[in-house]
Amino acid sequence: VKMASLSVEKHSATKPVIATGFFLLILTFLPYVFTLPYYINMILQASSIVFIGSHLSIPGTQFNQETGEEEEKPPLEQMTQKDVMKFPIYGSCVLFGLYVLFKFFKEWANMLLGLYFTGLGVLAL
Repeated sequence: VKMASLSVEKHSATKPVIATGFFLLILTFLPYVFTLPYYINMILQASSIVFIGSHLSIPGTQFNQETGEEEEKPPLEQMTQKDVMKFPIYGSCVLFGLYVLFKFFKEWANMLLGLYFTGLGVLAL
């Protein structure tokens, strides 16, 4: 009995992603050669990163070598309608909690946030 073999996933958005990656590389080193306003560089880099991320989030396909057909890959993780309906409730609770924290415990909140960002800074090094 032969098993159907699937090859590596084919991604239709590979060429634009590679081209945008080279564009990002050029944007990184361009200010050393040419005077480029920082806001233009920042907008172009942010837009390029969003472009790459959106193209890499497109689901790929797998090529079945036995039948010669392409098959869609099932999504690995997906939000359900129940998850989407819970999001505003969780967001409201977090915002209300932060409001209460800053309203009544301002010194403690500032100290905790300072420690948190200090820890993140140390870990980033």
